[in-house]
Amino acid sequence: MISLYHEEVRAPAWFQVLAWLPVPTLLTALIVPALTEDMGRDAYIFFLGMGLALAVVLVLATNFTAIQVQVTPDALRFGFGWFKHRVPLHAVRQVKTARYYWWPYGGWGLCIATGGRRAYSLPGIPAGVEVTVEERGRVRRYFVSSRRPEELAQALSRAVH
Repeated sequence: MISLYHEEVRAPAWFQVLAWLPVPTLLTALIVPALTEDMGRDAYIFFLGMGLALAVVLVLATNFTAIQVQVTPDALRFGFGWFKHRVPLHAVRQVKTARYYWWPYGGWGLCIATGGRRAYSLPGIPAGVEVTVEERGRVRRYFVSSRRPEELAQALSRAVH
């Protein structure tokens, strides 16, 4: 596949540390009681709960610490880990660089807000591209965080026209 633009937007180091910080704590909470205590019947519930918490943290930390953005001759592709979206270029109506304000979207990460707004954003990355598209008869605006928003907007605008 030919790529007209590609960027991996990694979260700042402080965010990555926060995302991975619960892992050693949860592992310790799983291992130490197993080695030191006889927990009886309650152990199943404890270990199941801690195991589920560890699984959730691992999924979040591995999927939401970087955004992949790619412009190809036929589409704009972007997303977090397993959570990707593809916008055909013929659906793109407008492209502009923008500053990200979290409150209209309800936060950072993969956000779905009212009025057809969607955000794929990371804290600490203040800028990106807002892409207005027409999907299934609806107008949607996607905000995608980028460390090089002008380059992304130019590549996308060139590909659309």
